[in-house]
This record gives sequence, structure tokens and C-alpha cells, in this order.
Amino acid sequence: MKLEEPTGSGTSAKFVNFRDWQPNNEIDSPRKSMKRKRESIYPRNGAECNSRKIERQPLPIDTVRSKIKDIVKRTSTAIFIGETGSGKSTQIPQICLELNLKEESDQGDDNGLVTEKVRPKSGIIGVTQPRKIAARSLADRVSKEIGCELGELVGYKFRFEDRVGPMTKLAYLTDGILLREALHDQLLSRYSIVIVDEVHERSVNTDVLLYILRLAQQARQESGRSPLKVFLMSATMQSERFSDYFNQAQVFYIKGRSHQVELHCANEVSINDDDYLYNAITTVLKLHQTEPLESGILVFLTGQDEIDVAGRRINQEMSTGKYEFRIKTFLLYSGASSMHQAAVFLPVPPKHRKVIFATNIAETSITIPGIRIVIDSGKVKEKSFSPHNRVDCLKVVNISKAQAIQRAGRAGRDAPGRCYRLYSKKDYDMMEEIQKPEILRTNLSCVLLDLVEMGLRKLPRLALINMPEQQNWDAALEELQTLGAIRMKDNGKLLITEDGKNLVHFPVEPSHAKILVAASKLNCLEEALTVVAFLSSETVFVTSNNDFQLNDSNATSSSSLMQNDNSTHFDAAEGDLVRMIKLYRAFKTQMRNNKNNLNGWCATNGLHCRRLANIHRVRTQLHELCKDRGLKLGSCSADFTPLRKAVCAGLFMNACIFDMSTNSFRLERKTNTIQVKIHPSSCLARRKLSAFVFTDLVMTSDVFARDVTLIDPEWLNEFKKSPKKDKRCARKPDSAN
Repeated sequence: MKLEEPTGSGTSAKFVNFRDWQPNNEIDSPRKSMKRKRESIYPRNGAECNSRKIERQPLPIDTVRSKIKDIVKRTSTAIFIGETGSGKSTQIPQICLELNLKEESDQGDDNGLVTEKVRPKSGIIGVTQPRKIAARSLADRVSKEIGCELGELVGYKFRFEDRVGPMTKLAYLTDGILLREALHDQLLSRYSIVIVDEVHERSVNTDVLLYILRLAQQARQESGRSPLKVFLMSATMQSERFSDYFNQAQVFYIKGRSHQVELHCANEVSINDDDYLYNAITTVLKLHQTEPLESGILVFLTGQDEIDVAGRRINQEMSTGKYEFRIKTFLLYSGASSMHQAAVFLPVPPKHRKVIFATNIAETSITIPGIRIVIDSGKVKEKSFSPHNRVDCLKVVNISKAQAIQRAGRAGRDAPGRCYRLYSKKDYDMMEEIQKPEILRTNLSCVLLDLVEMGLRKLPRLALINMPEQQNWDAALEELQTLGAIRMKDNGKLLITEDGKNLVHFPVEPSHAKILVAASKLNCLEEALTVVAFLSSETVFVTSNNDFQLNDSNATSSSSLMQNDNSTHFDAAEGDLVRMIKLYRAFKTQMRNNKNNLNGWCATNGLHCRRLANIHRVRTQLHELCKDRGLKLGSCSADFTPLRKAVCAGLFMNACIFDMSTNSFRLERKTNTIQVKIHPSSCLARRKLSAFVFTDLVMTSDVFARDVTLIDPEWLNEFKKSPKKDKRCARKPDSAN
């Protein structure tokens, strides 16, 4: 049954008075008992395998299982629309696996079973997910339902974690991982089926992957190779565009919802209210005093800083002794370690309530046990790119109706639940139906570089499911040409250069990869590795404990918070990126000399220990990639001039020069000049500089540059020269045109 939105006007009471909440509407989706019918055709290892297998509850998808089998067998492409809780993300991949193993039954025993000692001939089934937590949790769930160890028949893979073994036939992957594979094998030869889950989210990786899959299907068919089946899965009804893109692919709707979800709206709180963080925290505390203890709460916020603040404030409240039962908080965001992400699925201690503060990574795919209540801020962080100013801007914006429906559905995965929306029914009605595809609002330099490496030669031949405007492609082309990564011939043909082949090797932005390549030539690659690892992470500075006052009804979100004062002794006269190096060196020293007190050292210095540990992992990976490319691993030690020059080589398009006539810094662009200030969090905020480069801009009433590095203005003359023609450009067949 379709998730219906509230139609009543709701209460007129002010949200912050919890007793005034009233239901607006009940999502009615009665579910009849469904008898489970499963075929036992999986590889067996005697009683051990059977003992590992778990039984699951019936799912709505079970009633149409035979129909899905028929579609998978007879079609090369199909689109499955399944409501939250229908079971599509776990069951459709299993259906594909069953069919694949049946086809290989001639390799098995007398019963038609494939033994674990036989490597099947058919390809792998790849299931892409937009987030690693979904890839891991779904693989874990499916392996338990099948009764195999994770990493055997079923595995998962994303950055830093690879549980795909030689016998794996069903692999859950992040979409970025599959795209990296496509860089080396555009036909995706080892896959027989690729399932793109949560396709409605329309991330950049998803849109590019759909293009690659369409080309791979066609190329494999024309060359007589084994066919590639492509199945798309979505939780929203927006299917027409996907069907058209894949030659009128059949759309199959899986109806039914697992459990009822009541919707509550706060009708006197505007969606533009800055107090959504305060409102979320106070709602948690009030629900904690009235709801059954077994009712877990999932709270949607916009980012890591807000989540840290919320978790800290709840813990402070619990320490006051005012509450009979305690709250166990969990913080869920993309930068959290795998261990901390996995912890949200574990039970809490007795006399505790589970409360999870999460970004939109908890919107789809995953089922967190015990969640009965969702609190939806109605907000999300969204990155947008202005091709005219070449400015990336990260803003807190309103979610779409589709996202609101997804969030509400989290409360009804394993029992009836409720969703408290921190916005009114009127605000919901004004939301966009779906979120704007990311590829239409992002810097396309990474996308273009990858596509040229895969064989794209002329932009007019490119046919993405939604094509960005030409000005966005022009901005990306200009950046890559200026970085020396690609060049364009007189006939418009795009060629990748030797430098470009180095840049595409790294899973970072081309400008950041350029820093590494330049640093290798300037004998400071060890320091540059640290810088780029930091730029790939969120800030390591813990916000101050005074950043949010629970009793202040005018408190705002933490997006503008400063770093902790205890970390200022890492400040460097050369800029913020050198500060990162000093900080990392101190962290490494602490790891060597007193690892047991690492958390205490980070707390004393106002640093996120988990983020620093993640940066260490990113740096290690980049270090190995540099060795693979044969880059020289040198160090500049205490003289950071070579490093600053390497940073300038990658970020020179983000150079600001001090203008004495206006007493401000100016950022030159083709069509205009932008006046820029140094962000107050920078260690150079109060310094008088002649020139600097930055990583990104923050736009409020003024334009602020973040992650600032001091440079010599003369260096810009060297790097701003037009790239020379490179006769060594790597040539490839026009396989992605």
C-alpha cells in the first residue's frame, strides 16, 4: 500500500510543548500472514551451514517471488519499485543468486547442488549501494539468511574493507567501488548481473554507473560475450525516466508495507526555523519520559557537527540524575568508523533506550532493530557548484517529499511506529517531489576525467540520464586542461595526458591528486600525503562544549562553530594545511609513545580521535597508490616551502590576491571578481598576507575561504600558463562515446 501523507491540518499547538502533539494521519498497511516458501539450492557444508542459517519473518515481496523469478529469467533489464520494508534489497539479490546457482547445477552433485570446492562459471552478482553501512549490513543479513559465512558465497566491498572471496557469487558494493572497477574494465566482465539499489537517490556515482552499464550491455551483446543483466531498485515511484533510459525497461511494483506508521506534524514550527537541532533534542528527552523503553528513536540531522552536539547534550542530561532510565546514544554518519557504524545494530544494556542521531545515510536500505520512533528535522546538507564562480557551496536545505517518506518509513521496519516531523503539513506540501540529481549541481571535473580515461572522446556523444548544462562541462574541461590532465584537439577530441593518468589513479579530486604529483617532483610527497588525507576527511577539531545551550530557545545549529581553543598550539605561520601536518606528526608520536592514552590526548587537544584514525587509513592507502605509480616518496622535513608550492600547483585556480585599493582579498574569475575573507577558524585569519590558496568557500553574508595556505604570488605565473600539447597522450578506442 502506498505511503499516504497526512491530509488533515493537524494541531495548532506549538511544537515544543510535547503534550500538544496529535496524530495527523495513520499510514494504514495491514499485512496478511504469508507462508514462506524457499528453495534450498545453496552450497552446503553439512550441519554447520544449517546451524548458521536464520529464519526470517515473512515479507511483502514473498507474495510475488515467483513473478520476480520470471522477470529475472526472461529480461535483461527491469526496474523494481518497492516500498520501504518490502524486502527488495535482501530478497531480489537472493532470487538472482538462486537462478545463477541453478544454471550451474551441472557442476554439482546428484542433487544439483554446487559444492564449495567448485568455482562456478557464471559471473558475480553485484549489488551497488550508495553507502557503505548499507553494503555491509545487507551482506551480513543475506549471508545469515542463506547460512554461509560472510565473505564466502556472499560478501561486500567498499573503501578500506574487502570481504569478497574467491567463492563469492553475490557482492554488495558501494557504487564508487564498481566505478573504480569500470576504469580498468569497461565491460565489467566478471559480472553477470548488476543490481543498482536506491537508484532514486541519483548520486553522481549512480548516474555515471547507469551510463557505463548501458554501454557495457550493448558492447557485450555486439561482441558476442556473455550478456549483462541490469536491474534497478528504487523505493520511490519516479520510474519513467529510468525506463526510458534503458529502452522502455519493464517496471515492476512491489506493493505492501511491513507495519503502520503514524505521522505527526509540528504545524506552528516553520521549516525555516533555525531551532531544529534544539527541537530535536527536546523532543527526544520528552519522548524518553513517556514512551516504552523498548522504543528506539532515530533522529535525522544534517551533519557530523550537529550529531556530535546532540549526542553530547543528551549525555550531559543523563548525567544530571533526573531520569529513571538512561539513554544510550549512537552517532551515525559517513565518516564514522565501521565499528561505530555497526554498533547501531546491537542491543542496548538493560534499563537503557537506544537513540540514534544520524545523517541521511540512515534513510534507506538499512533496518535498525528496535526503532519505533523517527524524529525528522526536514533538513539535509546539499553541495552545489557554481560554474561561473567555480565555487562549491555546502548548504543546509529542505528535504524532498520522497526523502520525507523514506525517513518516516524507518519507524515501521519491524513493528508499528511513529514519525515526528519538525515541520508543518504546509511545509511538507511546499517541498520538491524529489531531490535534484547531484550530477546537475556538482563540479564535474572528477566525472569528466574518469569518462575520458574510460574512452570518451567527444562530449556531444555523452548521454547521461540527466545531462548537466554545457557551462558545467566547460568549467570541468577548463579545470582539467589547466591542471594538465586532458587536452582537446582542434576537432574537439579529448585526450588524457600522462599526468592525467596519474591523477585518475587516486580516489580524490583531480586538484588534490595534482598536489601529490607535484609534491613528488618537489621532494615533499610524505607531507602532501598527510595534507590530501586531511582534505578527504571532515574537520578533526571538536567543537566547544559551549556551542549549544539546551535551555536557549534561540540556539542555532552548529554549522558555524569554531575549533576548540586547546588545539591552537598546532597553528602554523604557513597556513592551515601545514597545521594539519604538525597535528598529524604529534598524533603519530602519541601513537608510538603512549597509544593507551590516545583518546585522552585527543580530548585534551580538542580533537576527534576516530577521524584522525580514519585520516591515517586514508593516508596509508594513498601512500600505496603513490608507490604503484612510481612517485618519489621524499620529505621536506621542517621546510614547508616545497609543500606550499605543491599545494599551489593543485589549488592555483583558488588563489586570492590582496588588493590594497579595497583592503580585501580578491578571487579572479572569468566573468567577475569575488571579494573574499579568511574564515575565522583559520590560523591565518589575523595575519596580513599578500596571497593564498584555499580549498573551499563558505558563503554567508560574506564569502569566507577555508583551509588557507600562504603562497608566493610569483608561483601563480608558472602554474597559470596554458597547458602545452602532450604528444604522449594515451590513446584508447572510443568505447564510451
